[in-house]
Amino acid sequence: MALTEEDKLEQWAVNLINDYEASGDYSSSQPKRIKRFSGELVANPEAYYELLDMARSQNMSGKQLVQSIRSIESQLLDEASRGTKTSRKQLLSDVIHHFYAQRTGGDTLRRLGQADRKEVRNILRGEFGKWGNVNENLITLFRSWHGNWEKAKGREAEALAQMGLKPEDAGKLPTIKAHQTSASSSLISGTAKGDTVSDALSTMRPQFELQQRESGAAIEQARPAREALTELAGGVGETTSQTAEELARQSKILEASPETSNIIKGNIEGVLDFSKSSVSTRGLLKRGVGRLILPSAAGSAISLALGAGDVQAREERVKQDPSLINKLQAGLAQTERAADVAGLVPGPQSIVAEPAGFVSGLANVSIDAARDPIGTLQAVGGSFKWLVGGGAAKQQRQILNPLSTRL
Repeated sequence: MALTEEDKLEQWAVNLINDYEASGDYSSSQPKRIKRFSGELVANPEAYYELLDMARSQNMSGKQLVQSIRSIESQLLDEASRGTKTSRKQLLSDVIHHFYAQRTGGDTLRRLGQADRKEVRNILRGEFGKWGNVNENLITLFRSWHGNWEKAKGREAEALAQMGLKPEDAGKLPTIKAHQTSASSSLISGTAKGDTVSDALSTMRPQFELQQRESGAAIEQARPAREALTELAGGVGETTSQTAEELARQSKILEASPETSNIIKGNIEGVLDFSKSSVSTRGLLKRGVGRLILPSAAGSAISLALGAGDVQAREERVKQDPSLINKLQAGLAQTERAADVAGLVPGPQSIVAEPAGFVSGLANVSIDAARDPIGTLQAVGGSFKWLVGGGAAKQQRQILNPLSTRL
């Protein structure tokens, strides 16, 4: 198939950045930027055709091209929280989370020829939607649900302060984090070993699926507050479908309203109430039984979400009582969580990971039952009630098919 003018433009830009990287003529901070913004280019080339045409006509260097793409992104993400014209934030205190990381697949697409790169990109878009700096992939998210390193700002920090919590501890809260797996992990940014269309797809599909589950779980847990804020500001629908102008309008209303911090506070309090019950043996039992019913082999986002919470709850219990048995159970929870993640990626490791995770989970449930035999039946009943009552089905539909709720 003949290449279009746009294809040739993309190919020129990719080759320019590849040559820049190979030259080694850059500072120590540049390799990370090169990978990030080359990933952005091959994920979303349509957004940069005008820039690339100008860059080629002006004989830009690879370094200048990377800096130009970075400048465009900084306006979208509004990392300084100043309310840029193209900001995708609903609240200035939010963080913009890429539902699918720009580094998904590592250098896989960059290493392909233009025709193969375009084919792989189109297939993945058809299955998962667009990624890169496009509206549907940019999620305005509370920092408490983003990553364990986060510190709350603005109205979110207000909400935590009202609860007697330190804003700098936002990342330590037992909320489900969108970044349960680091974007630098090979599970997300690993590069395919081969250079064919098949090699690229077999590497990148599991990476997209993992992010779909983890990002989806965090977004769903924070959804009540986000929907309430949108309603308070007179907005309609998902923030991903709204213009920058509409988000700016809502932001002004929400920044001025005393109800904003109350809404965020209510959502966090709901999570903390669940977490506190989970630190008890009965709460851990309820969570553990739910996970055994929903193994990661079934591709369950709920299993992953419960797994992240289980590890956090058991680690909190160790802080409260660093006994040998509590440390043992925290270790078992970590093993089960690792097995869940490994089980999401098809391959020989799944055969080992699934049984290992199930055994660890069963061991923890057995220990919990021994420690609280009276509460065991109540906990088991609670898990089944939630699952059979439709809570699981609702979350499955929303989390495993996020595009239906985000577009």
